[in-house]
Amino acid sequence: MKIFSKYIVIGAGILCLFCSCGKKPQVEARPSFNADSAYTFIEAQMAFGPRVPNSAAHSACAVWLIQQLRAYGAEVELQKGQMPDYRGNMQQIYNIIGHFYTLETASRPRILLGAHYDTRPWCDEEEDYE
Repeated sequence: MKIFSKYIVIGAGILCLFCSCGKKPQVEARPSFNADSAYTFIEAQMAFGPRVPNSAAHSACAVWLIQQLRAYGAEVELQKGQMPDYRGNMQQIYNIIGHFYTLETASRPRILLGAHYDTRPWCDEEEDYE
């Protein structure tokens, strides 16, 4: 009986080996870059108006960015913080991080691309910004 069960285990192992040969794991497609879409996203971001921290436009743009990243399959990480502005008033700030990876790319080094989505409360050439 021991010999018979030994052959069943070996046979099952060989069957599993042949069943798994030639199959590639499912890999989700990463979003590709499209210049027209990039400009459309810039227009959508600009439509929020000035995105000065603590403003409604700043918060709404942050929510929109998170939704867009998730729609493209990113795992989104939100880091919240506060920092003083030039007057000493505390501003709510966010780092929005979209992680894109697949089973195929999980072990490779990642690329960090950063950009500001907020705006300053005045222009550099503004003479009267109070």
